[in-house]
Amino acid sequence: MLFLITIFIMVGGQVGGEKQPYYVVPVEGEVGPAMTAFVTQSIKEAEENNAKAIIFKINTPGGLVDSALSISEAILKTPIKTIAFVDGEAISAGTIITISAEDIYMSPSSTIGAAETRPKEEKYISYWAGKLRNVAQLRDRDPKIIAAMADADIEIEGIIEKGKLLTLTSQEAMDFEIIDGIVESISEIERVANLQDFNKQELSPSFQLLLSSLVTNTAATSILLSIGFIGAVVEIFTPGFGLGGVVSLTAFGLFFGGLLLAGHSSWLVILIFFIGIILLLVEVLIPGFGIPGILGISAIIASIVLASSSIEQALISIVIAIVLTIIAFILLFRFAPRNKFFKKITLSTSLKTSDGYISSKSYKPYINKEGVTITPLRPAGTIEIEDTKLDVVSENIFIEKGEKVKVIKIEGNRIIVKKLD
Repeated sequence: MLFLITIFIMVGGQVGGEKQPYYVVPVEGEVGPAMTAFVTQSIKEAEENNAKAIIFKINTPGGLVDSALSISEAILKTPIKTIAFVDGEAISAGTIITISAEDIYMSPSSTIGAAETRPKEEKYISYWAGKLRNVAQLRDRDPKIIAAMADADIEIEGIIEKGKLLTLTSQEAMDFEIIDGIVESISEIERVANLQDFNKQELSPSFQLLLSSLVTNTAATSILLSIGFIGAVVEIFTPGFGLGGVVSLTAFGLFFGGLLLAGHSSWLVILIFFIGIILLLVEVLIPGFGIPGILGISAIIASIVLASSSIEQALISIVIAIVLTIIAFILLFRFAPRNKFFKKITLSTSLKTSDGYISSKSYKPYINKEGVTITPLRPAGTIEIEDTKLDVVSENIFIEKGEKVKVIKIEGNRIIVKKLD
């Protein structure tokens, strides 16, 4: 009986004994709301699956302070063992995320520090440095060294002089006991942390995080803006809502949506952009470069600047987008006649004599000649004289189709006729 119970326990253990997981969570790109949502959700998933540990693979230039603090708080609160692996850089907001983990490892070529605030004002620096010191104390790391990464007024003999922000290489961080080791890869961390016998669950960045990372890249934003502008102009010059409008809305949607997820934009900024588009449409419908056009362009530029991570990036992206848009339209109009689609936005129709059309220089010979109306004259319409179609006007009277008329006067391109009795 005891033997059977033992066998049952062993079999049951093998059936239900799936290895306990540990998670690898990437913290890469700019820190913002999208990253906060991804990291906090990843921690929640790890907790629900009773994970052995979470390894945060960090490579970030920083980002929003509020988002970094939210991620830090989530890491500090989880009961699961947390490990930070800096594989590249943990700059600015990335610093507090890194030191929030229980154990820290860095790759040989990585760096940590330079946690400067924007705006660079005393109250923000004091607040941010205080947060860094607090987390350093909770994780038993030197709070003064960590604070020196954010406050240039801190001087530490032999480490950093006053007036400079502290940034440490992996070896310096090891020497000052800020990190627990230098490793080449996560595989080494697995060995050091005794995780070889556990099931590795490596998470991938969410679509929202990938999009927010994409639109903080100057080249990507320039391309998206160019596509948006080109599509918008094509749509304006083509009847109905078509491909140009779809492409334009998609490009601008990705641009503003990504920046919204990254925390740089807001719905108010998007509203300003659409107000700018509406004002430009008003300018197009009411010819004359006036107030609506100027306000529309100003609103669009302002919305792009407000949505971007920096003024420098916004201006560079706008200039590149304008240049690319101009080049694209030069190429489009050059090769337009060879493409059926672009015939919709270019005038390719010819008024040929063989089709019954004549130039204004030939109108005088038609004085006193008779013809027949082929459309009603209200008073404008079309007549036919000797198999030639002419656009004419009557003497301010209505003339039905099929009536005989006579050309009585030529005024420039204007042909005046009267009805014959």
